[in-house]
Amino acid sequence: MKTCRALLLKLVLICEIIHCSFLFLNALDKKYPLFFMGIIGFAALSLSFLCGYLLFSLLRKEKDIENYLLTKHEDYLNSSYLIWSSSDLLFYKALRESMDRSNQMTSLRKQAQYLALQNQINPHFLYNTLECIRSEAITNKIDTVANMTQALATFFRYTISDLDKLVPVSAELDNISNYYTIQHYRFGNRLSLKIDMEGDNAQILELFMPKLTLQPVVENAVFHGIEKKAGAGEVIIHLILTQQRLLIQVSDNGIGIEPDILNTLNERLSHKLPSGNSEEKGGIAVSNVNERIKLLFGDTYGIYIRSIPGKGTDVNITLPIVRHKDEVTG
Repeated sequence: MKTCRALLLKLVLICEIIHCSFLFLNALDKKYPLFFMGIIGFAALSLSFLCGYLLFSLLRKEKDIENYLLTKHEDYLNSSYLIWSSSDLLFYKALRESMDRSNQMTSLRKQAQYLALQNQINPHFLYNTLECIRSEAITNKIDTVANMTQALATFFRYTISDLDKLVPVSAELDNISNYYTIQHYRFGNRLSLKIDMEGDNAQILELFMPKLTLQPVVENAVFHGIEKKAGAGEVIIHLILTQQRLLIQVSDNGIGIEPDILNTLNERLSHKLPSGNSEEKGGIAVSNVNERIKLLFGDTYGIYIRSIPGKGTDVNITLPIVRHKDEVTG
């Protein structure tokens, strides 16, 4: 398309130059006055320059459009009418369509990122194996093993099934109860869990939130806070419903976090940067939860951490009020 248009413009230019030259030679042949011949020569020369300028301007405008689309919208390079149309109407139409496509691709990319983050744990085989272990424990009347395996199997069932972005708050709290049951077999009376709500409890439980938001935070509290301290540890999940937001605070009375490490953590969370803590590689890191929240709801929401060394840590999760799971499309 570009070659054809350039050849056409060149052909027009050549024809105009030949035509002007013919007029000038014809004037010489008919021996017109020198003044009249000068006017014809000047007109021919001006027309030639005008044609050259038009050719250069059109080619330059097309090149500018090509460079813009090549830089900003590579997917449109195969659409000839978007690149080679020189009218402003077609250009802005192309730009608008390109922006729409870009928005769609951004949405799809966010969905892909979200699923990749959420789907770090996908152990179908492990769930089936746990069911077999539980069956054997029941058969042999080993109740402790059966109960612990059932709690673990329920936890993994929640993780691998129905991978919707949003789940009821009640489902997240049920998953925390299963997680606590598993950890209680390990820590015994050293670990306690408390859940309280400020506001209409029934209304809070019916709200929707990102799946697997609380468990990674509670896991961090247990393993990085309470496990490393002497004596009993407690995790408190406090939910507050305001007019515009759902605030969740996960507190522990563990060893706390040193100020320099805490500042680094909050800096990473505020900029959606991945965690550099190698200890978090075994599970879904808090930074993962934070990134999923921001992908779904925007940078206004997410996680902020407060901590006092030797006293404990508060992980504050800010979420919008979502009453229906289809309110958020990703």
